[in-house]
Amino acid sequence: MKSRLVFQAALFLNMGNRSQRKRDVTVRQLQFEHAETLYGCGELSHDVVRADKLRMVLERLFAINAGGVPILVEGRRDREALRDLGLDGEILTLHGRGGFYEFAEGIHAVHDSVVLLLDWDEKGEMLQSQIGALLNGLWEGYAPMREALKNLCQKDIRDVQGIPALLQRLTGTRVIVGASREEGGSA
Repeated sequence: MKSRLVFQAALFLNMGNRSQRKRDVTVRQLQFEHAETLYGCGELSHDVVRADKLRMVLERLFAINAGGVPILVEGRRDREALRDLGLDGEILTLHGRGGFYEFAEGIHAVHDSVVLLLDWDEKGEMLQSQIGALLNGLWEGYAPMREALKNLCQKDIRDVQGIPALLQRLTGTRVIVGASREEGGSA
């Protein structure tokens, strides 16, 4: 079993042209399956394992969002990045909506909970603190997801909009989470 996985992962990693990669859905799906095992065998890089962990956090985010919990991001590019990753639930943007207090009141009136996924740069941390205080009781259960993304992205990126490009750089292929994964593919 282990040698078969190593062979399939090596096959995937050695595929040269995009059209060949696009045709082989099975190999593309094996990109992340058993990543920890293959990494332990010395067959996968730390980057692929890190990308797998990022994908797992994003899969959880997809499930939460698909279950009706909106995600709050800073701006349009952050929302587009999450859409590129396959999230298709409600994604709210903070900027362009007037004052924070009125925005928070509107969230409280409509939603029981929200994922607060603001950038982890200096400005994002300040906004996280301010908006977090206004949305007290709605977002804290999902705070570990932001922290996990922040830790897994390390110093490569400091914003939500950079996640798709980081995943593509780490894996060599476009990553799509959730139910739309089959429709995606290599970019």
